[in-house]
Order: sequence, then C-alpha cells, then structure tokens
Amino acid sequence: MCEEITGIREIVNRFRAGYLNRDPDALESFMDLFCDGGILEVIGTDAYIKGQGEWSRDKAALRRMIAGDWESWGNLRLDNETEVETLPYLGRHPTNTPKGF
Repeated sequence: MCEEITGIREIVNRFRAGYLNRDPDALESFMDLFCDGGILEVIGTDAYIKGQGEWSRDKAALRRMIAGDWESWGNLRLDNETEVETLPYLGRHPTNTPKGF
C-alpha cells in the first residue's frame, strides 16, 4: 500500500507542477498523466452537460479543457495531504473500486 500511495503522490505532484507552471510547451507531456482509451471522464468546475464543455469524456476534450485552464483560469492550489486522501474516491467506478472504499 505504501508504494501505491507514493506513486499517487508522484502523479499528484506532477499534476500540481503542471497547473502551477502552466507552460503550454509542457502540455503534451502533462497529458501523459491521463489514460489513453478506456474509461476517462473528468468533470470541471463549469460542467453541466455530460460530454460537453468541462465534462470531458476523451483525451482530446480534456486537453482542450486543460489548455483553457492554463490560459485563463485562476490559481489552483492543491493541499498535499488532503488530495492524496481524496484521490481514491474521485475515480471510483463499480468495476474498479478497491476493497475498503
């Protein structure tokens, strides 16, 4: 379990660095944090219609959403301890929820 938490922290730190730096030249490598194919669903703060706007269901839509965030959104700050404790709940899906969650 400790190795898994360490891995999650590394990903969260890369995510945090991407949003802090907001370097358009680093967007492609930032997108490596997200899966290719399979189930991908990210719901942004301005989402209200599934699959439209900030409700991304594929990597191309997610890339557009992140690029927009980096160009015009306010400062995102992530708390190290809270985010790691919250992450297991964010991506829960009935077929891949770990035991104990």
